Amino acid sequence: MSIEKYKKELQTELAEHQTRFARLHQDRADAIAKLYRLLTHAQRDLQVLSGNFEYPEFNSQLETIGEGQLGYENSLKSIVTFYLYFDENRIYFSEDICEKLDSLCKKSFDIETLYWLEHSGVTPLDKTKPKDKALYIVKTEIPEIRKKLEQEFREILGVY
Repeated sequence: MSIEKYKKELQTELAEHQTRFARLHQDRADAIAKLYRLLTHAQRDLQVLSGNFEYPEFNSQLETIGEGQLGYENSLKSIVTFYLYFDENRIYFSEDICEKLDSLCKKSFDIETLYWLEHSGVTPLDKTKPKDKALYIVKTEIPEIRKKLEQEFREILGVY
C-alpha cells in the first residue's frame, strides 16, 4: 500500500471520529439544556407549593393553588418528569452533579410524601413542615445545581 492510500484511510477514520464526537457533544449539550429547563419547572412548582413564589403579583392567585391538591399535583408531576429525564440521561452528567441531583430528587420526593401525609390526616414522624423543606431546597440546593449545569453548558459552548 502506498503512503497516499494510508493517508486517505487515516483521514476517513479521523472524519468518522470527529463526526461521532460532535454528535455526542451535541447530545450532551441537549441533555444539559433540557434538564436545566425541567429543573427550573420543578423549582418553580416547589416555590408555589412552599407559598414563596418570587412574583408578588401572582402570590394571591397562587396561594390557593399552592396549598391545594393542584399545587401538590403540579409539583409532584414536575419532580417526576425531571427525575425520569435525569435518570435516563445521567450518563451525560458528571458524577458530582449526579450525586447532587439524586439527593435533590430524594428530598423532593420526601417533601411530596410529607405533604401528602399532612393533608391525609396522618401525623408524620418528621415534624418539619413540607413547605419549609420545599423552601429550603428552592432557595439553597436548586440554585447551586443550576449554577453547575450552567457552567457545564458554557464549557461545551466554549464560553467561560
